[in-house]
Amino acid sequence: MGSNSISQEKLAVLTAALNKARLAHIQWVNDLNRQVIFKSPLDSFTKKPTDCKLGQWLSNVKPGSTVDTEHYNSLNEVHIALHEQANRLLNASLSEIIDQADKAMYIAKSMGRNRVHVYNAE
Repeated sequence: MGSNSISQEKLAVLTAALNKARLAHIQWVNDLNRQVIFKSPLDSFTKKPTDCKLGQWLSNVKPGSTVDTEHYNSLNEVHIALHEQANRLLNASLSEIIDQADKAMYIAKSMGRNRVHVYNAE
């Protein structure tokens, strides 16, 4: 195997974990929307990017050895920005919420366009 190759088994595990983290983050965005729109408290809402499932996945992979570094860095950057924007949104007044929501949606769409490339096994 080359230096950027991983086994099929590890590839399957990484891909499954990434998909699970991605789906959890979609739910996180839905929870954020519900909290902002209805002012409903969420006991388990994760504000820190390192505490959510996607943040944990990003913390556990090794850029360059299992995933493409450029794509990893891009996804991580957008992920952190989304959490920062969400925190601003949660602390904003009603007039600020509209502006912040537009920014958060833009970041979320950017996140959807970013893909982490997991190296294929040889």
